Amino acid sequence: MNTCVQVTLGGEVRSVTSIKECEASLQGLSVDDVKMCLDVEASVSMGIAFSLQTEAHHCKQAKEKTTNKKNFASSFSDRETNVIGGYTQSVDLLFSSNNDPKAYKEWITSLPAHPDVLSYSLTSLHELLSAKKQIRAHLRTAIKDYILQRALLINCTSPCKTGVKTNPNEPCSCSCHNKPDVALDCCPTQRGFAEVTITAIRATGLYGDYWSQTDAFVKILLNGKVPRGQTSVIPNNNSPTWNQEFHLGTVDLTHFSSVKLEVWDEDNGSDDDLLGACNAPLKSGVKKDVCALNHGVLYYKVEVKCVHGLAGSSCMEYKPSPMDAQLEKVYVSRNARPIPRGMLLEMGVLLDERIPHLNQSNIRKAKGLEL
Repeated sequence: MNTCVQVTLGGEVRSVTSIKECEASLQGLSVDDVKMCLDVEASVSMGIAFSLQTEAHHCKQAKEKTTNKKNFASSFSDRETNVIGGYTQSVDLLFSSNNDPKAYKEWITSLPAHPDVLSYSLTSLHELLSAKKQIRAHLRTAIKDYILQRALLINCTSPCKTGVKTNPNEPCSCSCHNKPDVALDCCPTQRGFAEVTITAIRATGLYGDYWSQTDAFVKILLNGKVPRGQTSVIPNNNSPTWNQEFHLGTVDLTHFSSVKLEVWDEDNGSDDDLLGACNAPLKSGVKKDVCALNHGVLYYKVEVKCVHGLAGSSCMEYKPSPMDAQLEKVYVSRNARPIPRGMLLEMGVLLDERIPHLNQSNIRKAKGLEL
């Protein structure tokens, strides 16, 4: 479809590292931090570390934040490296300073004898034909159709689970503002964060006053000490029903591991009588339970939901967000897919039936995801 008119020979190393943004965030690192420190480590292999001394000092401190406290190339090793030209046996050439310090220099030395094509200028085939010939326009259209059938369309696979899309240059990136539990990139700022909701449902068989029935209410306390609210008082009733929810917001489960529900009989403020209490652990999930008081029982519900990006009973585990299996059949990356057949037809593209096109309408629309 094209002809080469100018070629540049030489050598090049292309290294792309996949960084799990939220996993890095939980280590107190941004994607920019990781990228900069990978550049610093690569500069050692390339013999130009002297030019990044300031960055190297920052990265020495940042390395202590990583899970294994090793170098960044080891901590973030999901990487694809492509070496163009030259000869090397190193599979991770840019980060070979520890395992094979001479590898990069030896590759550089091999380039004059084994160069490869680095870049070239293209002229479309139709440009070779005279502008007066009708076939020139037909060839130009055929080349355009060929390119469009192999082109990719930017299309976000999912809406923001938290935050909003605000950057027109990165239409699929979500941003979070004014949320203490998540960073600007909508990743959790630390492990152990969860949204907690406590529901005081009802009580039965209470006994508070000798001459009358109970004027009952429930207090909610984190770790049995920190007050987080109380229900309304239901007067003169030994079997009150509250069904009152307490949204405690984001709770750090590393500091608050339980909630205490105290049932009281209201008298005259300072003379209120404690009828009993229930202690419930804060573990992820929804749990309805009942506990015995001094007289009677209390029914309650505890809901603990780890913030986005965390999992586990205490929300201490990193939870990645893989693409839906159905979408993986359509998308070539998180936010790019081939241009759908229907759109190509609307554009007037003459389809090459030898190229497989997925019929988007036959693919189940995944819950919470947009096609």
